[in-house]
Amino acid sequence: MQKPILPAIASAAFMVASASAQDVAVTVDTWMLEHNKGAEQVYKNFERAVDRVCRKTTGRLHWVDRECTADLMDQLVVDINHPRIDRLHTGAAVRYAERDGNADNR
Repeated sequence: MQKPILPAIASAAFMVASASAQDVAVTVDTWMLEHNKGAEQVYKNFERAVDRVCRKTTGRLHWVDRECTADLMDQLVVDINHPRIDRLHTGAAVRYAERDGNADNR
């Protein structure tokens, strides 16, 4: 449980529903968005939450549905509407495309 240090500290909850009717709920301490390190941690929390929701299992096989994660991350970034998160997401999209072999050859 997180306890605020100062009464002025606020948190915001973001809920996103995916096309597959799965929900992601993430609580963000808004003070973390004031600095790059905090925004990076918030973004990592988004990734972990989305990965949990988009995890698929068939028998012994486990994987993460990348289309699901991309959709939910896009929605979370739009909902939070913060420039630091936008920059992190833009950079992550480039890294994911390079990893998956979908990067533009510019």
